[in-house]
Amino acid sequence: MQEKATDEAMMTPLARRSSSLRIAVVICTKDRPGDLDDCLQAVQRVRSDATVIVIDASDDRDSEQVCRKFQSSSSLVLQYVIATQPGLTRQRNQSIGLLKEMDIDLVHFLDDDTEVLPGYFDAIESCFDDDTVAGAGGIILNQNIGRWHGAKRLFFLWGKRGKVLPSGRIVIGQDLESPPLALVDWLDGASMSYRVAVFDEHRFDDRLRGWSWGEDFDFGFRVSRNAHLMVTADARCIHHLSPLNRHSAERLGFETTLLLYVWVREQQQAGMSPVLFWWATFGELLMRYLHGIVWKEVDELAQARGVARGVREILRGKATRTLGE
Repeated sequence: MQEKATDEAMMTPLARRSSSLRIAVVICTKDRPGDLDDCLQAVQRVRSDATVIVIDASDDRDSEQVCRKFQSSSSLVLQYVIATQPGLTRQRNQSIGLLKEMDIDLVHFLDDDTEVLPGYFDAIESCFDDDTVAGAGGIILNQNIGRWHGAKRLFFLWGKRGKVLPSGRIVIGQDLESPPLALVDWLDGASMSYRVAVFDEHRFDDRLRGWSWGEDFDFGFRVSRNAHLMVTADARCIHHLSPLNRHSAERLGFETTLLLYVWVREQQQAGMSPVLFWWATFGELLMRYLHGIVWKEVDELAQARGVARGVREILRGKATRTLGE
């Protein structure tokens, strides 16, 4: 993997002191009015006068009604926007245009099922006192870091915290075991904040549709090639992982395999290796089938079947980044 550039001249165009930053919170949502309500309540508890932009791709008006309630009865400065194109990456990109129109300097992206805890925004924003920091995230208290890390290292499925490995696999770096202050290769979409200046060069991959798996690490990895991304343990949140609008374990395995294969091939100049992708995929199949067959873990077995389907599609030349509806 190529080393990150550290030339100060490359970093300084992003700079503006955090004390004078104009800040907004962006929440992209679809058909989760209850989760959205909880998310907005948490934002209001932590920063009652926050500027919030909700980009809504819902099929009904329930989420809109949630936003209207906050507009009329809270001190949040809330802008409700209907998504021009459904899909997480497309909704995020739509918000970027609004942020630039509003002359916002720093954006906090939150998933609609994320609950920020007291001090979250202040702690994240303090990271931007360092002019070389382009993005920052907090600790996700209920983040699951998995198991069998030793075996996973062998197959390039696990490594240094917060890194994107040459196999294309990501290592979690925003959990309770992460270092208090750490530089990382990517930020989790449930808790990621960026300088708006970053979007002059980078956008989210709008080939991805629907849930847009991997949009967060793809974007963060590209940004981290010439700027710093930081995780601070002083910013804490809970990602409640709403059961709404989530794929089955088998579909998850299928789509992630295809999406990741294409991504690794496209990022070879940044150090990704198709050979290590296949080695990691072999290890993933081995461990998932082992968990599914020996320990009767139904979801692991279903996800292994999905990965196997994905492998077959790749071998048939059907791999694509346009998945996720």
